Amino acid sequence: MNLTAVLDEIEENIDGDKITFGKIVDEFEDRGYGPLLLIAALFIMLPTGGIPGIPTLLAVIIIFIAAQLTWGRSTPWLPNKLRSISFDKAKFSSAANKLKPVTRKIDYVLRPRLKRFAKKPMTRIIGAVIIVLCLFMPFLEIIPFADVIPSSSIVIISLGLTARDGVFTLVGLSAAFIMLGGAAIWLL
Repeated sequence: MNLTAVLDEIEENIDGDKITFGKIVDEFEDRGYGPLLLIAALFIMLPTGGIPGIPTLLAVIIIFIAAQLTWGRSTPWLPNKLRSISFDKAKFSSAANKLKPVTRKIDYVLRPRLKRFAKKPMTRIIGAVIIVLCLFMPFLEIIPFADVIPSSSIVIISLGLTARDGVFTLVGLSAAFIMLGGAAIWLL
């Protein structure tokens, strides 16, 4: 199921006038890790990532999410306080309709390919690689916007997880290994 179809399904399954963040994540099922990782990694890439301490804080959140992948959880666990955040059905539908032109373009590029590289047991390795990338972020914070390098790999990987596109996860993992290899050479 592509991203646009997931948005349509979420809209159809809204009971009442409100939808919770937990319900939205649940609709993504095992692909729920992708959007959560994507949101956090994008905040590092935006100008907010230039504020001292923000990349490290977001790296801790990403580690929390990626650890669940590594442990093999089928769906992401979120604290009840976060799961219970609710949105009006009308506002969600309006936002979803504004997002659909973007998701259609993403669906054109991302599609289920080489699914075995975007599903278990590969997700355990993906989670471990993301954790290692995040461990570098506090040190990279010394150089403004250097955290964009590992977070861009996480963005690519998270898009692959969301769409079950193994090609994207492999590209993201390749970028991560190149970055980690460069860091290893620099440290030696």
